[in-house]
Amino acid sequence: YHSGRGVLQNFVQAIAWYRKAAEQGDADAQNNLGELYYFGAGVPQNYAEAYFWLYLAAEGKKGSECVIIAAHRDKVAAELKRTELSQIQKRAAGWFAARIDNRLSHTSLGEGSPKESRSDGSVSPEQILQRFGSDTQLIQ
Repeated sequence: YHSGRGVLQNFVQAIAWYRKAAEQGDADAQNNLGELYYFGAGVPQNYAEAYFWLYLAAEGKKGSECVIIAAHRDKVAAELKRTELSQIQKRAAGWFAARIDNRLSHTSLGEGSPKESRSDGSVSPEQILQRFGSDTQLIQ
């Protein structure tokens, strides 16, 4: 839908599909979503949303792709106030934390044994140590 190959170009549909993939951690979709918000294609132009998705995308890429996305993210940052950037970075940190907690809560934490989660569904630091090894350092 984004480029109109095989279908009529439709940025609104592109946004919907990119969002589904981006929310699942697809860095390419996050990058594309950030670009669409930056240019206001299919959505009202929104630098804060553009920065958020580009921030996630840059974290999900390596090498030259990361550098390119980070450069565009930083260009978008110039359009925002420091307080806005701080809020968006906290939002991104929360997004990453939720994904990590979700992955851990759906992972078997012992050798072949089912996980034992807390009553709130989260994973204890001890379970993380058990899963990843006793040499893992926990930050208090």
